[in-house]
Amino acid sequence: MRLLVFTGIFFLALVYAVYITFVLRQLQKDLAKAQRRTRQESVLKEILAGLASELDAQRVVNVILEGVKTLARAEASAFAAVRDREVAGFYSSSGGDRIKDFLIGILKEAVDKGIPLRGKAWVKGLRGFLAVPVFLNRDVSGVLLATNPIGRDGFSAEDEDYLMILGFQAGLSIERAGAYSETVGLAQRDALTGLYNRRVFHERVKSEAERAGRLKREFSVLMLDIDFFKQFNDKHGHPTGDEALKAVARILSSKTRSIDCVSRWGGEEFTVMLVETRLQDAVRVAERIRTAIEKEPLSTDHGEAHLTVSIGAASYPEDAETPEALIDKADKALYRAKETGRNRVCLFMETVYYP
Repeated sequence: MRLLVFTGIFFLALVYAVYITFVLRQLQKDLAKAQRRTRQESVLKEILAGLASELDAQRVVNVILEGVKTLARAEASAFAAVRDREVAGFYSSSGGDRIKDFLIGILKEAVDKGIPLRGKAWVKGLRGFLAVPVFLNRDVSGVLLATNPIGRDGFSAEDEDYLMILGFQAGLSIERAGAYSETVGLAQRDALTGLYNRRVFHERVKSEAERAGRLKREFSVLMLDIDFFKQFNDKHGHPTGDEALKAVARILSSKTRSIDCVSRWGGEEFTVMLVETRLQDAVRVAERIRTAIEKEPLSTDHGEAHLTVSIGAASYPEDAETPEALIDKADKALYRAKETGRNRVCLFMETVYYP
């Protein structure tokens, strides 16, 4: 009898211990969830405040892309601008362009349905996605997209809610920045090529250095100079030279992403800021640019002609930790490329990349 009593007490104690363990674990999960929610709400407030005060359209897009990644705990993000229910512009953070065709399909579906979409996708480089429409005056004006959730869990309904809130402010900010950009855009652009001017490039590099320093990220700068451009102008004339500058500008824009910054530095010199791009990746981009320019046929009065370019590359914080020093290092790398034979990519470091 006594054994049965002890057995019963032991069994009840065991059940109670299991119950207490379950309750404690549940409380820990609830506490962790509450702490995460508090952190996310704090981050959301900062992002919304940044959007509300920003008037530059490109920086608005950059804030949106970073906000999507942070709020949804995603490896990559994208934003699609929508006009007449069609995707009019696609902006992605690092890694998004590899699976752009699939993402465009998801974005169009989100536009058509006007509701958030999330799920898994068995596409190489893509594990999961979350697409949230952005509304302005009851019309879909864009879509926020998060890809590859960090951790074992996929995107949640709570992630949807955060992005819906972000999307509401994003729509207002984009409309306001767009109107502002129409007013000041001419003052920011080079009249011949349509690229950003030198002053804007300085501002963008400074802003990116502050962001990269805060988030412990990298970015790179390319300095590019057309080889023997004075001789080209003397032989073919300045109108043809102007067309050549426009062609180089088009290639630079086509070989870089929308979140990067391409500018005309002056004369036949151009600059490129590659957001969240390591030095080795910047070299690959620079080589694609160099090759494309070399292959581009130019029509002249003397027949078909071709240009070559020399490119210098430097990276933050590997080569420099201030905007001024970074641009200076890229400029020194450019001159090294010219001194060692032109038509090549050089780093500020010792390595020389020959075509």
